[in-house]
Amino acid sequence: MRTRSLALVVVGIALAATTHGCTAELDVLGPAEGQAGAVACGGGPGCGVEDACNGAGDPCAAPDDCCSGSCVEDGARSLVCESMALCTTSAGSECALQAGEPCDNDAACCTGACVPANDGVSRCAYLGGCHLECELCVHDGDCCSQHCAADASGVRRCTAAPVLDCRPAGELCDSGADCCAGTSCGKVSPPEEPRRCHQSAVLADGSPCALPGDCAGGHCVPDDEGTLLCESGCRAEGRSCTSRADCCQMLTHDCLPVGGIPTCVDLFE
Repeated sequence: MRTRSLALVVVGIALAATTHGCTAELDVLGPAEGQAGAVACGGGPGCGVEDACNGAGDPCAAPDDCCSGSCVEDGARSLVCESMALCTTSAGSECALQAGEPCDNDAACCTGACVPANDGVSRCAYLGGCHLECELCVHDGDCCSQHCAADASGVRRCTAAPVLDCRPAGELCDSGADCCAGTSCGKVSPPEEPRRCHQSAVLADGSPCALPGDCAGGHCVPDDEGTLLCESGCRAEGRSCTSRADCCQMLTHDCLPVGGIPTCVDLFE
């Protein structure tokens, strides 16, 4: 178990990290219990922030331990997380930082968002829905482009769809002219997101999706096979997610990489 701590602040509340192990799923209390969206712990360990990825220079045992997806031997023959090389998107922008890594501005993050933390450091955060070009991925379905491929270092990242000359739903955009037919360019839920290509139709639960803002239920999350589908229910601790807003307890949980998979984790003891 790693000892690195990632303390974050949410709505002005400082949250300290604790050590947990991840479970596959926890129950969620529904409206009938009078606590809609609250996690019913049910005993057993949860999924804590110290299970999440480590930054550059931190110790690691495998690539999935690192936010960058790269674990290498340093000069002292110890394994440490390595920073990623710059990645260039089809729009010509460059980024290297992944979810969980310290950042100075949104543009530095391949995820598109740099969020303040309570230790004076801001960190890259997931936007929600599909992953943008240059973000880490596992399957094609993780990416807005539907194309996940290994880069020169062997790390799998979302790349532009080879047959498209437009940006598919979910990708960042400057204007509607950037987006593929059937989508438009604009800020979608939550309002602070950057401009992304999105569908005009509202999608019902169970529909394939790229963005949470396109879904009537407000969540665009992976099913058991990793396909992104619209869903009304929030995600319990230890379950996969695409943004903090997917997690049932947003004041105490965040969506961070665990073993290379975006997962709802507990931020405090």
